[in-house]
Amino acid sequence: MRIRIGDILIVLVVVAVSVLLLVLPSRGATGTLTAVIIVDNVEYERFELVATDEQLEFDLHEPGVVIKAQDGQIWFVSSSCADQTCVNTGRLTRAGDIAVCLPNRVIVKIEGTNTSDVDVVAE
Repeated sequence: MRIRIGDILIVLVVVAVSVLLLVLPSRGATGTLTAVIIVDNVEYERFELVATDEQLEFDLHEPGVVIKAQDGQIWFVSSSCADQTCVNTGRLTRAGDIAVCLPNRVIVKIEGTNTSDVDVVAE
């Protein structure tokens, strides 16, 4: 079986498209992202993540919970809980992202219309 010029072109096009899809940022819908922090099932703080550069600390239990918001992201920096699942969740960046610290009863979530990443395709 011989490799033809057309075969090589098809492979190059597929590789080029794949690289472009990985490298280029998504150009989906943009909107305002709002961070919501809930403590003991009560909304504690709500603010826009755009150009936010602040560190929030909650002294609920020793040594407490530290949440940081910066550059359109929010995350648990540290927590007094044993399992550290909230810290290991990582940075929240998209609408619908959520991190929960059950032992300290703290929820951090992002609300908004920035849903540029496709989770489900419907026809």
